[in-house]
Amino acid sequence: MEAAPSRTAALAAVARGLLRMEATPPWVLDDAFALLLVGPVWQELRELLFSLFPAQVVREILAAVCTRSRYAEDRLAAGAFMQYVILGAGLDSFAWRRPDLLRSLRVFEVDHPASQAWKLERVRDLALPLSDSQVFVPADFEAEPVQDALRTAGFDFGQRALFSWTGVAPYLTAQAIASTLRVVAGAAAGSELAV
Repeated sequence: MEAAPSRTAALAAVARGLLRMEATPPWVLDDAFALLLVGPVWQELRELLFSLFPAQVVREILAAVCTRSRYAEDRLAAGAFMQYVILGAGLDSFAWRRPDLLRSLRVFEVDHPASQAWKLERVRDLALPLSDSQVFVPADFEAEPVQDALRTAGFDFGQRALFSWTGVAPYLTAQAIASTLRVVAGAAAGSELAV
């Protein structure tokens, strides 16, 4: 693999995976796939986290990253959504962690083309199964309208959707944020955004 996922995507996955190692169960989110997706570099990233922050702050970071994912998934489970859009999906493992929810909806994983290509190669290397309900949508939030990428991927703007957009906006320009919010606002009535 030549390229790698963004550092923030890898760190978010490490946070989801480390919760299993650093916290006492029950976990707010149980992500057994996160560290596998990151690969062996997860140990270096863990060391980086603990070198930058006191242990208590690291625990709070892990909790925050996992809680935001859990919140979005709880909203998904509570609603009558036909589609789930993970904006800035990074190394999210929802499709493998939650097959119970995957059966009843289509999941659109939207991310930068380079990060997504790396993830798909990693998924192949790990022989993780891909579902027809799982759609990978390569899109650069800064360079193209997410609406066009979603439409090309088969997203139905007439069906209710939950959009999960966590940990991405701080890295985008105001123009890209506004453009993405317009896409969400253009979704069917009853759609929701978890930010």
